[in-house]
Amino acid sequence: MSDPAAAATGPYTKESSAAATRLGSGFLLWLTGLAGSLLGDAVLYFALGWVASSFGGGSAGAVLTAVIVPRSVLLLFGGAIADRRGARQVMMAGDAVMILVTLTAALVSAGHHASVWLLIAIALCVGTVDAFYLPASSSMPRRLVADQAVPRALAARQVVGRVVALCGAPIGGFVVGLSGLDGALLLDAVTFTLMLVVLFFVRVPGRIEQTPEKGIFQEMGRGVRLVAQEPLLRATMALIAVSAGLLLPVTALMVPLLARQAHWDARTAGLVIGAFSASSVLVAVVALSRGTARRTGLCSALGLLIAGLGVGLLALTGSLVVCVAGSTVAGLGTGLFSTHIGPLVLRSAPEAYMSRVQSINILVQTLPLVVSNNLLGFWSDFAGARQTTLICAVVTVAAGIHGCLSPTLRSVTFD
Repeated sequence: MSDPAAAATGPYTKESSAAATRLGSGFLLWLTGLAGSLLGDAVLYFALGWVASSFGGGSAGAVLTAVIVPRSVLLLFGGAIADRRGARQVMMAGDAVMILVTLTAALVSAGHHASVWLLIAIALCVGTVDAFYLPASSSMPRRLVADQAVPRALAARQVVGRVVALCGAPIGGFVVGLSGLDGALLLDAVTFTLMLVVLFFVRVPGRIEQTPEKGIFQEMGRGVRLVAQEPLLRATMALIAVSAGLLLPVTALMVPLLARQAHWDARTAGLVIGAFSASSVLVAVVALSRGTARRTGLCSALGLLIAGLGVGLLALTGSLVVCVAGSTVAGLGTGLFSTHIGPLVLRSAPEAYMSRVQSINILVQTLPLVVSNNLLGFWSDFAGARQTTLICAVVTVAAGIHGCLSPTLRSVTFD
């Protein structure tokens, strides 16, 4: 098998660059449908958590677990199916299934208070479909644009995702307050229908998935072996695991704990988290408008290093101004990391393995986060939030330095 790093390098020509980095109408149409679908999902996730919380913390945890478990167990299988049958076809099937699930659940809960078992059933369906849908969807930017345009395409997707994340909870609260779980289910059904219509018109130009002769479990194993054996993919997955396990929990878990330790109110904690989100979105917007750096691997590692330094500022001081500055630096580093590591993974994967590599990518982001949230929370109770945050910073900085010194990551460049 050819070396992805070697294939990624080559002469840079400005003449081909301008046209090749344009986002085509097919991608923009797909992105529009994706924005609506993500918003519908965000509203439904909020509704599930909100309704489940009325039954107590145990029930709310069970509902969230019912999403994560089937998604994690079936991700590799879903990626192999998407490579075998076609990403677009898998997405269309997933949209059709979720239209049926959401409409059925809305009918069952109409006029009644939703039970915990109904919420768990919905969550299990969502997690199962996600296992097939997410690897297929994650590979679509490369299928719909030229390789040179992949960084801009992923930056556009990141901007859309960030905006939806900011708007999803407030809109979810409005929808649930107005019409309850039924309204959220019906809204999600509408967005799945919109995405299904979009996929009906979107075509994947010049890339026809081949049906392998091997069994599906053999195809899953080949995807895992590819990531384990290819130095570039192995190095990127290691950085992603560190980011997922020690960087992502900072805003969701450690900042609230630091705020309580400093006796700040919720609005102050929100200001610190908002600085992180705003700066990371800013980097994504710059990547969308101007493109990413050619030294993709080095910039990915450098972004992780910068993010770790920002987290260190959060851990070493109780000053609000310094914490906001540290959060801003962490967000800039995270934005630099995510806008470069995503294209690096997607463009380094052989075309026949794109969905399988994305399924491993998603799994590498999910499993460390599940483990680290519990470990970091426990250690915070034992040693304090600042020391725990400092551990996150030190390990993240160390991983960033290691990545900057890695010949595999330093040598890879993309036009």
